[in-house]
Amino acid sequence: MTVTPEIKGYCPGARHPMASGDGLLVRAKIIGSALSSEQAREIADIASSCGNGLIDLSQRAQLQLRGLSEATLDEALRRLDAIGLLAPDAATESVLNILASPLAGLDAATFDANELARRLARAIADDPTLRALPGKFLFLLDDASALGLADAAADIRLEAFGKRIAIVLDGARDRAVIVEAEAAIDTALALAPSSRFVKATTSNCGGCACLSPRAAPIFCCAKRVSRPRLIARRPEPRATSNFSARAPSATFGSRASARRWDVGARAISPRSRT
Repeated sequence: MTVTPEIKGYCPGARHPMASGDGLLVRAKIIGSALSSEQAREIADIASSCGNGLIDLSQRAQLQLRGLSEATLDEALRRLDAIGLLAPDAATESVLNILASPLAGLDAATFDANELARRLARAIADDPTLRALPGKFLFLLDDASALGLADAAADIRLEAFGKRIAIVLDGARDRAVIVEAEAAIDTALALAPSSRFVKATTSNCGGCACLSPRAAPIFCCAKRVSRPRLIARRPEPRATSNFSARAPSATFGSRASARRWDVGARAISPRSRT
């Protein structure tokens, strides 16, 4: 018999656990891509003493503990809080979704993705207007270290671009706002409330009327990154390329993504966009 999986429509957390076949499923709120040895040991102990001992690694690099019950949930939350892996409340927890480069701090990079993730998390927690973001809204930080995140889907991407950072919206990946590192978080958060509207528009929507007053001037600047505008595209699956091999190039994302992305100064049709 084939069992159809039930779609819950939200990501489980610690403040908002999800009932599953083996009990409650709880996710620790990990910011960045690294745990201390103390945190790792305590998560293992919580999993065995409060749950059934099973720990999953989610697609968004979070650890989820399985088999908890109503009787053990409070203890698990108290212990997660003690090691800094619990959001202050359920509303904040639902929007603290940040994916950072897996080798941040261990490989040469343009910026420290883990430090930027911590700063971004604090900024998100301090801005009550961001509670209205969808529960699966994801920020991605790619610092150009090895094992890049070019293939990972996210709503807003902060990607290494030379010594600066490119802010890229999922619905408009043919353009980017290029900023200095110190301005990256403010720029990304200004665009966040409007990014879902960008997804619903086409490349010829005729301007930025679909964006909020705060985001429109920023996103309009993305269209003027270069004249003609800077376009990031996947190369055609053939031996020859539309772009000159000798032309200057740039890459959104990691060194690994350099093998998959060409950057040229020619507009591309919506049909060829990814």
